[in-house]
Amino acid sequence: MRIWLSLAAVMLAASPAQAFDCAKAATAVEKAICGEDALKSLDDRMSEAYGAVRKLSTEAERPMLARSQKAWIAEREANCPKSEAGIVACVTGMTRERLALFEGKPESGTAPAGRIIPVFILQEGTPAVYELDVTMQRFADARTRGERRFNAIADEIRARVKTGKHGEDTMDRVYSMIEAMSFRFAAPRLYSVEHSFWSVTGGANGNGGTQNINFDPVTGKDYTVDDFFPEDAVVKLIASCKDKIIAEKKSRWGSEPYDPAQDFFMQDGVIGEHVATFSRWSFNAEGASVNFDSYAIGSYAEGTYACDFPMTELKALARPDSPLP
Repeated sequence: MRIWLSLAAVMLAASPAQAFDCAKAATAVEKAICGEDALKSLDDRMSEAYGAVRKLSTEAERPMLARSQKAWIAEREANCPKSEAGIVACVTGMTRERLALFEGKPESGTAPAGRIIPVFILQEGTPAVYELDVTMQRFADARTRGERRFNAIADEIRARVKTGKHGEDTMDRVYSMIEAMSFRFAAPRLYSVEHSFWSVTGGANGNGGTQNINFDPVTGKDYTVDDFFPEDAVVKLIASCKDKIIAEKKSRWGSEPYDPAQDFFMQDGVIGEHVATFSRWSFNAEGASVNFDSYAIGSYAEGTYACDFPMTELKALARPDSPLP
């Protein structure tokens, strides 16, 4: 989880609106950027992309955009000098990830024609208000039904975010909520968007998960499993998923013997429910993953599980007119 800096410290960070002057480079990160032509070019691209996003943002969105960028710069300054991979590799990786967010590209697939920009909600936490770190995305000028459906996802996230005083008895603890909207995959007949969330509200452990929205970019219609696979194919996918989970459990157990028959968590009904629920499906260019809830098929110590289906397996089972690319 990101450790929040005080607003005063954040305001000391470099201005997010433009690249810094290398003649004034003072920090280890600034010197690393100025010492590598490719890295300086990448950082300049990010500054230009920030300016483009700012122009497309609303007046209400711009203060949060600036705050988010300043916090990100501070995070890069704090983390990269300590990176085991090296400061140049760390700065390059963080900057490329941030640039991709500003340029509005899906993580895989074909980029849409419309311009996508990030939208942020940040709030420094106190015992009276949530610590918030929320990243959404939207089309700057939504014209099609699919683009409007995409923006509606951001609106749904925004509507749930609790800004201001929450009115809960926190016992002087700071509660936090982290949410992110990610454009995972784009194809002519399929947009796959992931909404990830994590909250710490007083329990022994935080709680979180993911929700996926898979919809038609032309009509804006949300898909179901039935739009992709006939019933007999879903049965085969459930059986395949169970085999994948068993194999993963055996790997995680290492030298200790694993017997699925003795595993209370391995229930066919739970696996079947997850595979049949399309909000658990996340697509990319290589295939799809079905993500399982924490504790659904394993203890907390085991971690989370997912069934990964390569595109070849999916296409072999899909309907002839399915939206798969």
